[in-house]
Amino acid sequence: MSLTGIIIILLIALLLIFLEIFVLPGINVAGILGLLLMIAGIYLGYRQIGAPTAHYILATTLILGTLIMFFGLRSSTWRKVALDTAIDSKVAGDVSENVKVGDRGTALTRLGPIGTVLINGKTFEAKSANITDAKTEIEVTEIDGNEIIVKPLK
Repeated sequence: MSLTGIIIILLIALLLIFLEIFVLPGINVAGILGLLLMIAGIYLGYRQIGAPTAHYILATTLILGTLIMFFGLRSSTWRKVALDTAIDSKVAGDVSENVKVGDRGTALTRLGPIGTVLINGKTFEAKSANITDAKTEIEVTEIDGNEIIVKPLK
């Protein structure tokens, strides 16, 4: 095999290892294949070309691998692809501000036991001790923190 073929094998090996570490973590196939190709390329360098040139191949492979790791792990490398969106939403206020025990409403979805209800013109998530079908009139029996407990009206 020629020097060009060995260099191509080693470049493919470095690319696969780079992909394994930075793009496809946890897959292992690319990393194992890259490692095997790197070993094969260095072995072929020593076997086909001879020790002096193979030492340069080995040194160059180690240096390139180190540079790829160094530049790949720098934080500024990933700023362009990193998600840095801040979440500025808040949880809705305390339900006791909008709902009181005894208020009546309608089950918008099946409560089995949790579902969506419409009380005082607003939509809430509520819990029922009984399975309650959608479009059933309900009444608030208890408010526990942000949890609304209802019962069907019969």
